[in-house]
Amino acid sequence: MKNTLLLFFLFLTFSGFGQITVLDQDVTLVLTPDEDEVHVNIPVVNEYPNEVDFWWDIERETSPSEWEYKVCDLNTCYLWGFESCPCSMENAFPSGDTATMVFYLNPNDIEGTAVVNFRILDDCRKNPGGSVGYVDIPITITVDASVSTTEEELADQVLVYPNPVSDIFKLKNDAYISDVVVYNIVGKKMLESSHKPGKSHNISHLNKGIYLVRLLDKSNNIVKVLRFTKK
Repeated sequence: MKNTLLLFFLFLTFSGFGQITVLDQDVTLVLTPDEDEVHVNIPVVNEYPNEVDFWWDIERETSPSEWEYKVCDLNTCYLWGFESCPCSMENAFPSGDTATMVFYLNPNDIEGTAVVNFRILDDCRKNPGGSVGYVDIPITITVDASVSTTEEELADQVLVYPNPVSDIFKLKNDAYISDVVVYNIVGKKMLESSHKPGKSHNISHLNKGIYLVRLLDKSNNIVKVLRFTKK
């Protein structure tokens, strides 16, 4: 299945009540209507000193009724059509832990544009307009048959290697990459460097841990965000 997913991460960090932090917010999905399953990863961090229970839901807003959504959370991957986490399926999130949730879309051959609100909640009861929740993640979706996919398909093949990284990493399939920016898991910039195909990047000064690298093209557009481990 070809992947025409464009992710323009603003790479913001947002904390709800100082507990759950979500990276890679304000996500934009651009795809063609014949795509039957596209997704975006949502990395989350529990910065609270205790374990946190959370739920989630999807506010469709103005999205076409034919569009289907599903989510993989810390417990399971739900079937298409599940747009909220059941009360009996709370996500137990240990203190200091990191995890990745996945948001999926199937447009069912229907074009359109909408902003969908993915909410991470501190209560399983929906509370539109209320204060219940850790964080809201707006996902702007455009489904358009005229979308070009060539560069996005190539970008999908970009990889960091080796991973885990000791001191130096390289990129595979990096013809479109002009700059790399490395962040730690809470969004602090640790390294920024220009890139040419085959170039190595030295991270020997970084501590062991999980990092995110933002890959930019020559127009300073974000091509992809990858995750690696420094050992």
